[in-house]
Amino acid sequence: MKDPSPRPDRRHIRRIPVAIAGFLAMTVAACTDAVDHEAEHARRARQMRDVNRMLDAMEGFGQVASATSAPPAPAPSAAVTTAASRETPDHEWAPRWRWSPWALLAGGGGIGALAFVLVRRRRRPVASPAPSIAAFFVDPADDAPEQAPGEPSAPPPTDTAPISTPSPTWIYQPSRYEAPGLHMVAPAVDLLVPPHDDRRSVPETTYPTLHTALANAAGDAGPFLVGDPTYPRLRLADASSEALRAWRDLIADHLDDSGDDEHLARWLAPAIDAALALELPPRDAARQMTDIVADVARVKASMAETDRPHAEALLVRLHLANIERLSGATRLFAIRELAAGLAGAVDPLLIDARIDVLLAWASWSLGAAASARLDEADTACDALASEGGEGGDRARRRRGEILLHRAALCRTDARLARLDEAQRLLDEAYRCQPDAETALLLATAAERRAALLPAPAAENACTHALVHAFLAEASPAWRSAALARRRAIQRLYESLPSPTETDPP
Repeated sequence: MKDPSPRPDRRHIRRIPVAIAGFLAMTVAACTDAVDHEAEHARRARQMRDVNRMLDAMEGFGQVASATSAPPAPAPSAAVTTAASRETPDHEWAPRWRWSPWALLAGGGGIGALAFVLVRRRRRPVASPAPSIAAFFVDPADDAPEQAPGEPSAPPPTDTAPISTPSPTWIYQPSRYEAPGLHMVAPAVDLLVPPHDDRRSVPETTYPTLHTALANAAGDAGPFLVGDPTYPRLRLADASSEALRAWRDLIADHLDDSGDDEHLARWLAPAIDAALALELPPRDAARQMTDIVADVARVKASMAETDRPHAEALLVRLHLANIERLSGATRLFAIRELAAGLAGAVDPLLIDARIDVLLAWASWSLGAAASARLDEADTACDALASEGGEGGDRARRRRGEILLHRAALCRTDARLARLDEAQRLLDEAYRCQPDAETALLLATAAERRAALLPAPAAENACTHALVHAFLAEASPAWRSAALARRRAIQRLYESLPSPTETDPP
């Protein structure tokens, strides 16, 4: 296997010839002749002297007479020239080795510096190669010597023990920057309110076949069955026309059955037809409602004497649904006639239906007329409470509902007092009969109280309303209305001023 260690660094050996060549070049340059400036000056001085002599010779021809009578004076230029020639030698050569010591000193310094660098430069330590794990994965058959073609094959090994191939041992070394391990996290707490047992809802065991089919056809939008298990009421909620038609087809398939399914089908058929008739034009709806009332009358005739109040209450609510589609004086005359026909009702079911009629009439009236209808509803609640048992619980809930209507007609101070009384009655009714409808009414009363209270008390009222809105959401029949109420409560709570804003400066 090839040695992975790096080759030694030999670059410092290649630098030695370069250093020697540089030293020789500097020595040769030092031994060469330097430029002789003094000889150049001497040559020029001789030339000037020759020129002066020529000028003196030319002037001598004009002064021959004066020269014979008087001794000639020495020429100043000659004296100067003689002095210059005496001071300047003919040949002056500059010394050849005047710059040699400095060149030798520079070359020696460079060589010394290079030698110092080479001596101080240490050889870098070569890192030892990393341990290889290739030996642990070598196949023993690959290391066996190759067999010549003519040689006999070696006998097979007699040792049948498994060959133990060494395996590398992996050791994990944690780092100090490593993220800590995950801690155990407790399971999340379910804050949703568990669905309560609505005693007024229709149990699945009562109508296992038809009830299951209706629930599957309805979905989450409705319609739903609420109220008495034997004679339930139809709550449309957000039901579509397709869902109502699907219910009508299912009910038509069970009209010829026997037992509880036939009873439920014959009871729900008029209510489904009435809900579908409300989508028709007024004339067609009136004609359809006439046929539906006739069907209910036939069902009432076939019922026992004790069960006939259920059919009569159903007829009242069918008439009320038809009146709600009217307007103006026509609606007023129709509701007045319907309320007058229920004035002498003594059965709790009919009294409860009469309260629905009076509350609808009050919602369409103003001022004293609405207060008069609410007074009649209070009187009906007194008659309902006198029955005792479930009638008393029902009377408390209906009285709380009446107080909600009264609070809408009062001013702020009186409105808060009516809402306080309504919340108290609805709290008692919910403790006696905890159903989703009562919880939704209680959430409505608490929300309206919170809008009139100061911030600290309003927070408690919003909390009370929010709890009961959650309780009402547990019932599929009231989930849509409870969800809308809960959102309104949350918006009100978020709009409340903070404690720092309400404190005086």
